[in-house]
This record gives sequence, structure tokens and C-alpha cells, in this order.
Amino acid sequence: LKFGAQETMTLAQALFESGLITYHRTDSHRVSNVGIRIAKEYITQEIGEEYFYPRKWGTEAEGAHECIRPTRPLNVERLRTLIEEGVIKTAETMTWRHYKLYQLIFNRFIASQMTPAKIKRMKARIKFNEVVETEIEGITEIVEPGFTIVQPIKTIPKLKEPLSVVDVKFKKIPTISLYTQGDVVELMKKRGIGRPSTYATIIQTLLERG
Repeated sequence: LKFGAQETMTLAQALFESGLITYHRTDSHRVSNVGIRIAKEYITQEIGEEYFYPRKWGTEAEGAHECIRPTRPLNVERLRTLIEEGVIKTAETMTWRHYKLYQLIFNRFIASQMTPAKIKRMKARIKFNEVVETEIEGITEIVEPGFTIVQPIKTIPKLKEPLSVVDVKFKKIPTISLYTQGDVVELMKKRGIGRPSTYATIIQTLLERG
């Protein structure tokens, strides 16, 4: 998503108040029995029963709330249709941003209840004039799709020898990467700063103050 933390939380709030997702101010990974039944219904009917592979991903000790998940076995296309037809009423008018966030939540959740994927990985070391040396690693082939049917993963082309140099560019890359918003949240969790309900506000404040 290309949304800021605060905007994402606002969109999630609207989805929650409309009854489309479970409580969104949580970092729990636990999936309830109700959630598993919803995933089973969708996967069995829309993808294939052989792809259903239920997991709870946590314990009751994580707290009262479960993971953020859809409340119905409806993908984003079906949900949009039902809302436009007036079958499902929402707390506010749904925009493409609401649907984009719902799609992310739905796909991620359904993928978590599907069979693992079998893939082929490649790792190659490339040298150029005995000066530049780099490694390339990635997935070249998806042998059995599993969860990637709903949660695609990036693949890279297979390398074939001999290789020819097309272009050479040099650039300086910092040895320490800048923090992403996800990195900041992980740090706050480790150091006991804030709560899941305040993470978005804290990040927004950091961005505003530079």
C-alpha cells in the first residue's frame, strides 16, 4: 500500500465499523475457529478443497482479539458488487482505497489458510572484470502454487551462460538502510513503546516532525 500509517488506520476503522473486518487495532496473529470456517468456505468454493490447509497461527495467550481478517468469505470483487447493489450497507461510502486495503487483508488471510507453495530458487555469483562481484538470489519457478494463487510472489528469470554485459552503472549505497514504517513498529514492540492502537499516531507524528 502507498498509504501513510494514519490514513491506513482511518481506512481500517471504516472497514471495521462497517462490519467487513475484525478489530483492526491489534497485532495478534491468532485465527479463531470462525475465521477458519470462513477461509474454508471461500477456498473450497472458489479455489479448490485440496488447497485448504487450516492454521491457528497463535494461542489464546495473545489476548482477547484475533488477527485482522475479513468477516465474510467475500473477495473484493464480490464485496464491491454487493455494496453497489445495496445488499451490504457500510458506515461510509467505500472508495478505491477502502477496497485496496480490504483486498490486502482478505488475500493475506486466505493465503494463511492455504497449502504451502513449492518453489525453485536460484543463487548466482556474478563477477565483472574481476572487479565487481555481486550475488543474485530469487525464485525462478513455482512448482506447486499453493497460497501463491491468492498471494503472488515475485519470480526472476533463469540465468543462462554465457552472460553478456548490457550496461554498467556505479552508485554508492549506504551500508545501513533507512527504517521503514514496519521497522519502526517492530522496534516499538521490542522496546515496549506504545500499543497497537497508538503505533499509527506515533509514526505519523515522527513523519510530521521529520
